Amino acid sequence: ETCTRPFRLNVSQHADWRPVIKSAHSMAPVPPESGSPPIAPESPDEERAVDRALHFAQSHFGLGCGASSPAWVRPRVLSMLRKRALVQGLSVESVAESLANDEIAQVELETALRVGETRFYRDAEQWQAIEQHVLKSFPTRAKINVLSAGCSTGEEAYTAAMVLKKAHRQCHVLGVDRSAQAIERARKGEYGREAL
Repeated sequence: ETCTRPFRLNVSQHADWRPVIKSAHSMAPVPPESGSPPIAPESPDEERAVDRALHFAQSHFGLGCGASSPAWVRPRVLSMLRKRALVQGLSVESVAESLANDEIAQVELETALRVGETRFYRDAEQWQAIEQHVLKSFPTRAKINVLSAGCSTGEEAYTAAMVLKKAHRQCHVLGVDRSAQAIERARKGEYGREAL
């Protein structure tokens, strides 16, 4: 069963809201960071363990394996399995085999598969296309509802709200993410300068 946690932004033309930018040293990082050191399986058993973990992730979370998986997926999963094996005093293969019964390992696997990269106005061309083309297809007075799926710490959800506010459009933005930690940061709306 998947669990998605929401946060909401209700924006009107007259609402006085905005995210707060704080200094970088006042912000706590939200794991995972954008990658693990490049690692490779040391044996066919480790390769099979990664496959098993990815199949588990696919069947339980709806993500993890497939031809379209980014190159960073397998090394991150292997790193997670190795760390868990070290903590538990087990083999990597045993950790992968016990995923169904190990809730902590399941959370660690899900965390390892998170992208966790977000910032304000990320992919600027897309935001420009929304401003210049997409908004024109909506009636001027229509309230626009936006879903920011996989919103992480909320920068892109706030960007959507800012783009719509700049265009004098009323909107409701709903951001959802699997990470409770990330959603809590999004709700606070406080960011370091690196988010810009």
